Amino acid sequence: MNIKDRIRLAKNSIWGRKGEWAKITIVLFIATVVILTTSAICLSFYDYADEYILGSPTFRSILVCGDESDKDVIEETLRDVASRNEHIINVEEEVWGAIVEVDNPHQYVPPTFDTSHQRFGEVDLQDNGYYDERYLVDGHWIEQGDRNVGIIPKQFSFIGESEDLISTNFTYIDGASLIGKELTTHYYTYKERDDFIERDLDFEYTFKVIGTFDNVAANAMSSTVVIPYADLSHIYNVQESHTNDVGSVGIAYRAIIDDKKNVNDALKQIENAYDKDLYLSIEVCSTPGKLFDITHMIKGAGNLFSKGLFFLSFFLMFLMIHKSIKKRTNEIGVYKAIGYSRVDITMNILLEVFLLGLAVFLLALAGSFVILKGLDILVALKTSLFYNKLRFYFDGPTLLYSLLLCTIIPIASSLNGILFAIRLEPKESISKVCD
Repeated sequence: MNIKDRIRLAKNSIWGRKGEWAKITIVLFIATVVILTTSAICLSFYDYADEYILGSPTFRSILVCGDESDKDVIEETLRDVASRNEHIINVEEEVWGAIVEVDNPHQYVPPTFDTSHQRFGEVDLQDNGYYDERYLVDGHWIEQGDRNVGIIPKQFSFIGESEDLISTNFTYIDGASLIGKELTTHYYTYKERDDFIERDLDFEYTFKVIGTFDNVAANAMSSTVVIPYADLSHIYNVQESHTNDVGSVGIAYRAIIDDKKNVNDALKQIENAYDKDLYLSIEVCSTPGKLFDITHMIKGAGNLFSKGLFFLSFFLMFLMIHKSIKKRTNEIGVYKAIGYSRVDITMNILLEVFLLGLAVFLLALAGSFVILKGLDILVALKTSLFYNKLRFYFDGPTLLYSLLLCTIIPIASSLNGILFAIRLEPKESISKVCD
């Protein structure tokens, strides 16, 4: 019997017993859809985070915080470590950034721009030691000695607030349209009065836009403006000197690492460099949070549920195939009577359950694909700028794993029935039916 005849015979047998196969194949189908979908969601989250979140400066920054009296020791020790570690690309006193207000922001945006947000006109100043040239999109980066220049996001918002996971009402302009323009901003000092903190003095800072950067890859707000460290340090010192210790945070130095894979080694080296008697806080600025907790929960729940369904489908298929073969003793006896060998019968049954498993896998793959495309559409329509590039897709190992489960489970389930079938003699087979 050639392979075409075997396949035709297997297809006819499956179709003739479709009612018997339906319940089991539904269980196997659901299990496969669950494991394909949950694995794809987790993989997509991990890859997205690896590209757009974990590589950003906040996950590559190590902060060393301590008392003002230990400032010299903190700085000298950290710079010494940096001189011996090529992966530490910048060491500076942390100046924390500053939210400032732009003079007449309406002149920089088109009439269609939404200016109703209560924080419209605010931008977040950060320094060029924190963000570096790898994120540059248009124009040129800040050079040593530059003052009063700025790099703004490619998708710029003029709204001094972080975008949420869910789509916001932020509107954006192309930052490149502002290259060459000067923006005048105001920042303030604060004082405490009657248990309230209020504005005190008003200061002005003007910068010229010289380029744009990819704020999504940098994990920066769409209102973040990168300015020279010396400029931001000046603003910080002005605010500190006039604020009468309101919100004082002691002293902190930061070390920026070139790549996230080198952060842990740098952290250990920095920790070991300081005297244990010093009261210091040394830690990475940000670590993975709820997004990764959610993906772990999805993957764990999906694996547990799918494994339970795979076990159930194995058990049901084992019972059904054995019962089915017992009902087919006459058919098997006829095969033997007309010259089919035990190998032929075994191959026919194996091919039958293999094709069944393959069909379930292909249907599950199609079903999971539809689910993932639906999630893609949902992400595109309902998430903010920072998650809009998230896309869901399968990976090769998961596809292979699911295919193997869909084919091995039916084959393994059929072995006992096959043993029963090949032991039957033609006469015994026919007599069982007659009885």
